[in-house]
Amino acid sequence: MASADFEPSETLEREDDQPDLSDIHATLKDLLKLMNKVCNEVAELKASFRLEESELRTAKDSLNEALKYNDELKLKLKATKQRVKEQEEEIYELYENMDTLEQYTRKNSLGIEGIPENVCCDEDAILKVAEILNVNVKREDIDTCHRIKREKTRPIIARFVSHKVNRALYKQRVQLRNISFSQLFPSASAAARASSNRIFINKNLATCRQNLVRIANEKKEVGLLKGVWTVDGKIFVKTSPVGRPTRINTEDDLLNL
Repeated sequence: MASADFEPSETLEREDDQPDLSDIHATLKDLLKLMNKVCNEVAELKASFRLEESELRTAKDSLNEALKYNDELKLKLKATKQRVKEQEEEIYELYENMDTLEQYTRKNSLGIEGIPENVCCDEDAILKVAEILNVNVKREDIDTCHRIKREKTRPIIARFVSHKVNRALYKQRVQLRNISFSQLFPSASAAARASSNRIFINKNLATCRQNLVRIANEKKEVGLLKGVWTVDGKIFVKTSPVGRPTRINTEDDLLNL
């Protein structure tokens, strides 16, 4: 009898512990909402990933195109540099040929500085200089002579018929160190004597060679060179009293001494 009374009580307790259908339905509904939310978030993540993947692919394509274009530019730049180098070499060669040709046309020419224009005619001045240097120069040995304008003076440029006469006169130029203008032209006016003291004979160099000699002489003045001179339009320098002379053709040659 006691056993029969106990069983219905246990059955009732178990039935009270079981959730009813409304609770299950609510729980399932919440789970469904959560799953939908997760699914939506996953879908958004997938869409975002696909968009980023597309943008990355586009960026990679753009980068590849840029790298390809850069390689093409490098090739064009290399070809352009090569053409520029070839043109520079050609221009330098033309420049050298022009300089050589210009200097060749001046082969028999000398520049005489320190004689004012109002002393005498240019031919007579040349003959007077040759006479005091004991060089036999006749009037017919002078092809042409004229004055040129430089920064401070107007030297006489004389071209001789014979290179032999030109060379002999240039060789004797060192004797002018001991001859003053007044000794050579004693009858010159006081104004002429005041404007000139020494007379110099120089090679009639092409413009670029004149500039090169000027730069070399500036280096000589500050002690960087021991000697500067020209022979038939060629420029030579010495860096030490006992050293061998070095021929220079460009300003770079001076810098590399």
